[in-house]
Amino acid sequence: MKLRGMCAFLLFATCILAQQSPNFYPQNYFRSPLDIPLRLSGNFGELRTNHFHAGIDIKTKGVVGHPVYVAADGYVSRIKVQIYGYGKVVYVTHPNGYTTVYAHLKSFNQQITRVISEKQYEKESYAVDMFLDSNQIVLKKGDQIALSGNSGGSAGAHLHFEIRETASEVPVNPLLFNFPVRDDIPPKIKTIVVYPMDEQASVNGKNKPLFLKAFKKAGRYQVDVPIRVNGQVALGIKTSDYLNFSGNRCGVYEMSMSVNDSTLYQYKTEKISFDETRYLNAHCDYAYRKKTGRWLHKLYTLPNDQLSIYPLVINNGVIRAMKDSTYFVHIGLNDVYQNSSSIRLKLKGVSAPEVPFKKPDTTTFTQFLYHQDNHFSSKSFKLYHPKGSFYQDIKFKFSTTKSTYFLSDLNHVHTPREPLHTKATMSIKCREEVKNKGKIVVVRKQGKKKTYLKANFINGWVNFKTKEFGTFYLDVDTVAPVIKTVNVFEGKNLSAQKTIQFRISDAKSGISTYYATINNQWVLFEYDYKKAKITFYLDNYVKKGRNTLDLMVMDVAGNQKNYSCSFIY
Repeated sequence: MKLRGMCAFLLFATCILAQQSPNFYPQNYFRSPLDIPLRLSGNFGELRTNHFHAGIDIKTKGVVGHPVYVAADGYVSRIKVQIYGYGKVVYVTHPNGYTTVYAHLKSFNQQITRVISEKQYEKESYAVDMFLDSNQIVLKKGDQIALSGNSGGSAGAHLHFEIRETASEVPVNPLLFNFPVRDDIPPKIKTIVVYPMDEQASVNGKNKPLFLKAFKKAGRYQVDVPIRVNGQVALGIKTSDYLNFSGNRCGVYEMSMSVNDSTLYQYKTEKISFDETRYLNAHCDYAYRKKTGRWLHKLYTLPNDQLSIYPLVINNGVIRAMKDSTYFVHIGLNDVYQNSSSIRLKLKGVSAPEVPFKKPDTTTFTQFLYHQDNHFSSKSFKLYHPKGSFYQDIKFKFSTTKSTYFLSDLNHVHTPREPLHTKATMSIKCREEVKNKGKIVVVRKQGKKKTYLKANFINGWVNFKTKEFGTFYLDVDTVAPVIKTVNVFEGKNLSAQKTIQFRISDAKSGISTYYATINNQWVLFEYDYKKAKITFYLDNYVKKGRNTLDLMVMDVAGNQKNYSCSFIY
């Protein structure tokens, strides 16, 4: 890029960043959704499995049941109840062009409960997703809409709160709206990584990433190991942000990297579309995450990284290191409140090592290109990846391990440390004729962990889809789910109880559905999968005197378990 063009581009980027300051968003329009101090356990843009965190997680002192208030005038535009994900969640649309979201709730207020309960009984389903007109449930700022909880995929009691652009449904960082959250703690830098970007590049004489522990001295972070590089190299950083009154690790709002005073890379979590969020797997060091369970930000982009959170990236953030050249790298970090940290590094360009880095890889592989469809097949395994499945070209590897115990060999499909963006279609040939084809399940094995996938049987092949690589094989599931009573049994008098509860579980393919009736009328049992428990709150569907209860639980393979009893009320 010519100097004049570069200067114009940087000026344009600077102007855009200035326009998108916190003052760009309405200040003090929204009130806090809770009447307790705002202490955060998670923030916007934090790295999570397969996605960026789309809101803030507000601590509720470790308990459920805190009143949740609507943040501004508006109307309930959506109510959703799901077993996983956000659990019980309410969406409120406001006249200023934003929608607020309140998730992992314990329960709704009476008006919302009445509306969603009618829909659940109409659909005969606990999980429902309901959109409302603007005149159905109208709210004033500060009206109570729910109680905080731990429903869905929540790992602990808290309130998940989001602000989305109503028109686009794109989540925006809530901390840009001036909520009373105290933060005077700058981000912390823990590790710097220098990556060789191809087989010819070197870092301190080796063709593998160099991990450097960062430490703070005189108010600035640094490393104490000299860095000698040759060829194309790039950087990564392990960093976390922290807020007052919370020990939880949170995500960094802004990052920038300059080389010899020229900005090469910028990152900013102002807003992130759900359509883009899975590209997190291109942004983070996915292999490092799979190996260690820890997060690392790449300060460079992969060819198929389509995130729009990079205000500026030049040459994908890659440094081309030449012999006898010196590269002064500055990495700066900011949180929303402009608490900042930085680190300076010196990369010394050296000659390429004279000896080969490693022995040639003799493993057979197939070149897969990210910008086109990719196919692979063997005698007993087939695979199809649509265009855009990968974030970069990969050397696809495949092997099998013979097995006489299962219905197929073990198919080792590439490596689980390589991310997939879209689902791959895979097929495994069944070794023998199976009388009940519906009982066949696909098992994905990684270490000791097994995941069971939905599949269909066609002409001797079992077809399935997956967003992860790993080891796959065929098994059968003929074992029915387990139903355990908690507080009901044949003939019991339930007059003093408020609920009926069961524990339901399945050892293999997992629970697919459950269906319960009282006096032959479907009734609503809420499912908490984390506790493997379903709960019915005794209501008008129970009559005085003797009642009959029937429960059916089915797993993914179609195995069914039934329980029946009568009780007195």
